[in-house]
Amino acid sequence: MLDGNTSHVQVVAICTVLLYIKYAITTLVGGMKKFASGNRPPEDGNSAQDGPKQDFGLHLDGDEVDKAKLEDLRWQRIVANDLENIPIGLIMAWAAVVTGGDSKRTTIAIIIFTTARFLHTLAYALAYSKARTAMYMIGLICILILGENVIAGSYN
Repeated sequence: MLDGNTSHVQVVAICTVLLYIKYAITTLVGGMKKFASGNRPPEDGNSAQDGPKQDFGLHLDGDEVDKAKLEDLRWQRIVANDLENIPIGLIMAWAAVVTGGDSKRTTIAIIIFTTARFLHTLAYALAYSKARTAMYMIGLICILILGENVIAGSYN
């Protein structure tokens, strides 16, 4: 921006948001595809009456070692989900700051995003499927709001 040209900021802002939307759709579709193989958490149940038991794809018998494997995988998934979502949320928030997005919108969106990510972890750890999904979706919506704010800020 030292030369006064802001078109690159606008293009990068738009591409960032488009890539996030592509990522969000891909992860949602990928998550749904796990039902057929039983690779969802046990609390997610079956996608269809005749679908396989959901146990992260382990097909376990239920003894103590199996329970430990489930907990291990649960926490691996919590960490992976954070690594997939928190960086892009922070990038979008900082990009909104740098591009001059609306400060009130940025503040509200990042506070809700942060809260949703903490509650997502709690819900996942406690095996609350609906709450986990709701917190994921709230976080996704916050990132999209931040993305819109990045684009709007890049045009100021």
